[in-house]
Amino acid sequence: MTNDSLEGRLAKVEAELAIRNLVSNYAIALDTRDMDKLASLYDPELPGDPEWGPGGQGEAARIGVTMKKFYRTFHTVFTQVVELTSPTTATGVVYTIAQHELGERWIEMAICYRDFYVRRGERWLFAQRRELRKLYLADMDRGPTGPYDRLPQMSETDPRVTWPHAAPSWSQFWSRVSDEDRAKLTRFP
Repeated sequence: MTNDSLEGRLAKVEAELAIRNLVSNYAIALDTRDMDKLASLYDPELPGDPEWGPGGQGEAARIGVTMKKFYRTFHTVFTQVVELTSPTTATGVVYTIAQHELGERWIEMAICYRDFYVRRGERWLFAQRRELRKLYLADMDRGPTGPYDRLPQMSETDPRVTWPHAAPSWSQFWSRVSDEDRAKLTRFP
């Protein structure tokens, strides 16, 4: 898509920023287990899936099954290339580092997504985000230092950082999983 006018260049920058925010909101929705937010990031005109349900709700349901395997996750989006293919469509390549807590273990995974985006009204949404390439998967020796352990520099009155626990969606997501199953996923609930 080329339009060298100032208006065309500005529209391109606005679209790229909106898509970058979309991708970052996806990472935050995963880490806070906000499946409603996650569903809202997908094109409502996506075809339904008989196994998972309609559009974004189906995508969120499918991803939610995977997220129940890990107590905490932290996704860092660090490289992103967006190509506008028309005023209402775009493609992208996104690199992410994802850290997953699995009981006593922390797993780190480098991921490359190949995305397809669509603009509906003023919003950019995922049209497809199923092409996921795992670049590497590794056990982290000790896992992240804190915030789940008491750190020397933290005050005695505030020994824990509250994210992602402070997100209302966090409690809602985990309320549907038994204490026993959660205990298998974390030492520090």
